[in-house]
This record gives sequence, C-alpha cells and structure tokens, in this order.
Amino acid sequence: AVLALVFPAVVHVRQRAQQTACQDNMRQFYQAAIGYSDTNDGRFPQVRESQPATTAADALKLAGYLPQGGPLVCPAANPVETPALTLGSYAYSLGFRDENGALCGLDRRPETTYLPILADAPRRQAGEAFPINHRNGQNVLFAGGNVRFCTTTTVGVDGDDIFSNARGQVAAGLNLYDTSLGRAEERP
Repeated sequence: AVLALVFPAVVHVRQRAQQTACQDNMRQFYQAAIGYSDTNDGRFPQVRESQPATTAADALKLAGYLPQGGPLVCPAANPVETPALTLGSYAYSLGFRDENGALCGLDRRPETTYLPILADAPRRQAGEAFPINHRNGQNVLFAGGNVRFCTTTTVGVDGDDIFSNARGQVAAGLNLYDTSLGRAEERP
C-alpha cells in the first residue's frame, strides 16, 4: 500500500527534475545565441532557405558559442527518437517571410521578446504536433530569454501554434509574429 503512494511521487520528482534540466539546456542555448547575436548585428542564427533547422545550432557550434560534441538533448528525450543532428531533441525557429517573400530570421529587439525561438521538438502525426519529451506539454524558450513549461502548443503571439505557420504548414512564418518552430531535420 505504501509503495502505491510512493511510486507516483518518485515518478513526479524525476519528471520535474528532467523538466528543470531541459530548461537549463535551453538557457545555455540562449546564452550561446546571445553571444552570436552580439557579433551579428543583434541577429539570432537563421535557418537558410532549404536548409534544416539544425543548421542554426551548427552555426553556434562553429562560432564557438556551443561546445563541440553530440547533439543538444533534453534529459527526458527518448534516444531512439532523437536525431543525431546538433539540434537534437529541440525545435528551432524556421524564421518568417517578409512582405516580399524573403526568408528572415529573428533578431533581438523589444518586439521579439515574447516570440518563441526554441522548444522541445514535437512528434508530428496527421498534421498535429504532440509533446514527446515531457508529459502534458513542452518547455519553450522565448527570444527575451525566459523559459516556460507550456501545456499547449498555442503559446505564440495571439495564441499562435508554435509548431506550424498560420496556414498550418511546417514552414517559415507568414510574418514576424507567426512563429513556426521546426524539428532538427525540418526546413523553412
């Protein structure tokens, strides 16, 4: 009977520790992105046209802002489902299209503070994004540096789904405020 009470508590403590460690990974990523932006006119690493999202994390490693070595991995991620790419178990901003259709990345300015830039990568199934690293949600890093555990994917500006653009596509956003985060292998 005691075991029936203790086991759920132990599982909860373990999940919470993994969630916190994941948030710490995101903060380290943010510090690397800030260092990069300091030497790149305030711009965060941008995923280029037809390149996978992992290239943003590759740029941070190449510039010396992230340590060399394996991929960025959430402690709660299933190793079997984690790509062996630098971005690992996270999803990064695929950028947005300006009024001329050009692909743009995010930069550091007051109007981007609340835009999601990184999150636990989802599993995609039938056009839906489902959290896989944490039960009931995902950690999200915002461009201003704050990290939150979110129980829905609609935490972008005006309730925007952060894992697809306004057309429901895994592609660059349709404007600055249309957040679209892509898994390591996904492209704008």
